[in-house]
Amino acid sequence: MDRKQQVLLKLKPKVKAFGFNKKEVMGIAARIADNLTSTDDASDEDVNAEIEAAIDAVLPYLQVSQSFANRVIEENRKKNDDDETDDGDDTSSNTSNNRQTGFKQK
Repeated sequence: MDRKQQVLLKLKPKVKAFGFNKKEVMGIAARIADNLTSTDDASDEDVNAEIEAAIDAVLPYLQVSQSFANRVIEENRKKNDDDETDDGDDTSSNTSNNRQTGFKQK
């Protein structure tokens, strides 16, 4: 099994609750695997320890990115809810649409 697959197997359960899609998790795993420094002849124990350490190092950043994404989504959701509320209450702003042709208002 190559390093990317090893990282992916260890990373998946740790980021499952974050809501990242498969492509994003695979990209994160590839990035981590590319930055591993152990040699090909290193023991499995050493490689696993390095992978765990690398994953533990990126987890806080993944949590922050999830928080940021959630905040942006909520802000947009609130903005859209406010826009919908404004659209429904604004009946008097465009009175020209309610006027009949040839009718003169005093």
